[in-house]
Amino acid sequence: MRPPQPHHRRGPGDRLPSPRPVESNPGPPVNEPRHGVASTGWKRSIRRPRPSPRCAPGRVRRPRRAWSPAGPFPEVPVSDARLRELERRWKETGSPDDEAAYLLERVRVGDLTRERLELAAYCGRQGAARACASQPPAEGRTLMAESLRAAMATLLRVFGVQALVRACMAIFEGGKLQGDASVAPILARTAEWLYCKSPESALAVRSLADQLWGSWQSAPSHDRLVASATIELARVVAEEEACETSAYRVIRLLDQAGIARLDVAASTIAASLVKWSLGQGK
Repeated sequence: MRPPQPHHRRGPGDRLPSPRPVESNPGPPVNEPRHGVASTGWKRSIRRPRPSPRCAPGRVRRPRRAWSPAGPFPEVPVSDARLRELERRWKETGSPDDEAAYLLERVRVGDLTRERLELAAYCGRQGAARACASQPPAEGRTLMAESLRAAMATLLRVFGVQALVRACMAIFEGGKLQGDASVAPILARTAEWLYCKSPESALAVRSLADQLWGSWQSAPSHDRLVASATIELARVVAEEEACETSAYRVIRLLDQAGIARLDVAASTIAASLVKWSLGQGK
């Protein structure tokens, strides 16, 4: 048995004991840490700063909430708040200037296209006309100031065939023909074409109009006039040549049949197109 060794206090000149030797099979190497620190095979606990909760990856920040005495409410975007304020002011005052400011804000935020705004101005909406005062559509003319034939040509040339078809549909619906069992399928197919503008819908409108004309050739003159008007409507939908002439014939034929009055056709078309262009109706 070894005798107990006297306790030896380590002095400043003494050598430190050598470190423990590395085992021959230390195991799989530890992945090299980030920030350029090389791995030596030893497990090292590297203290890294914890990311801030605002910049933590994968974390979705909640929207800020505005405080009020009644409680926290979600903050409304500035553009939406301004749009609602302009709409509220226009509905309170009814002023064309306030409506013009509201419509221009809708165009700015992308809620209304410039073409629809110009169509409403052409149809005589005062607020839209003041909004387009710097660049008036159709060289400053309006639908009510032009003849009906010229108005149909302007609708086709400036605003496209869709506006022309909607003008014809307004005359049919104003004459209460949408409830007619023979005309209703044609109007339904025309409304489908207005929604998708597919060639199949246009062919279906033309086929139904031909069937209606074939069944009404021996009918009274009133029914033949209505059938002729549907044929002209089908020509407008099919975008054949002289669409504006066909649209004018629709109105003339329905006027001769006593269904639509030629003197109030322009106001009927204008009211329908204003509702559609400004998103206030179908």
